[in-house]
Amino acid sequence: MKLEFNELTLESRHEIEPFFKLRDIISCEYNFNVMYLWAKHNQTKYAFTDNFLILTEVIEDKLITLMPICKEEHFKEAFEAIYEYFQDINTEFRMYVADKTFKEFIIKEYGDRFEISTYRDYFDYLYDADKLRTLSGKKFNKKRNHLNAFIKEFEGRFIYKKLNKEDKEAVCKFLREWKYNKEAVTEALDEELQSICKIICNIDDLDIKAGAIVLDDKIQAISIGSLTNNGKVAVIHVEKANENIRGMYQVINQQFLLNEFPNVEIVNREEDLGIEGLRKSKLSYNPIEILEKYSIIDRNFNQ
Repeated sequence: MKLEFNELTLESRHEIEPFFKLRDIISCEYNFNVMYLWAKHNQTKYAFTDNFLILTEVIEDKLITLMPICKEEHFKEAFEAIYEYFQDINTEFRMYVADKTFKEFIIKEYGDRFEISTYRDYFDYLYDADKLRTLSGKKFNKKRNHLNAFIKEFEGRFIYKKLNKEDKEAVCKFLREWKYNKEAVTEALDEELQSICKIICNIDDLDIKAGAIVLDDKIQAISIGSLTNNGKVAVIHVEKANENIRGMYQVINQQFLLNEFPNVEIVNREEDLGIEGLRKSKLSYNPIEILEKYSIIDRNFNQ
């Protein structure tokens, strides 16, 4: 089977999204908004048939594929198609962020033909959504104290605001100021901030939520998220806040969920990418699960 790949663009949404409804997948990567946010950086491409969707990216200068998006009954057909594609282009087969169900299929169908491993930096953090909305319990004492300090100091001076495309200029201004206060700015961070502005500009064409904390008529925090896993899980794609204002991260975290995802039970705050400060922050919100993902690599590749 010959796969024909296309670059992922905003217009790809209507071709791609129906596949995400074929089975429950919690991993943050299997969400169109995540793909769109990082499409340029990851050089994301896709191919599809009536039965499955295949996605490829370039990670650390290596072509990789994500696991096929399809019903379980089409796993073998889809896997054989993408494996054949890598063989045809004489490239080592690498599949990243496969879930447990797909990993078990590979073991059952192919035995030890493929090396299967995990990479902690890409594990997702899953949370009890109600706990994040209420910050109740002893484990959240510090978060609650920061939140209450913010409310006490700024009561009557801040609001939560739903963002729309008319807010692009204010959002981009906030991001420039947020970036200015960062000690290190990478190319990936620059691309992320540009993509955030692009998302706000195209928000009407995306099934996505965006909100901000406006303090004294100025945006001081933003968050962007959407539903995944057939609407069962809220994924937080973006959260940026003025670190110099105590409680700002806690208030945007809480208010975004209260206003945009009041009924969802699970929140996925994505991976930490091995960044020490980010890992510490994500752990501090007491995840109920750190979701493992699997890499599947051909043991027998000979270039």
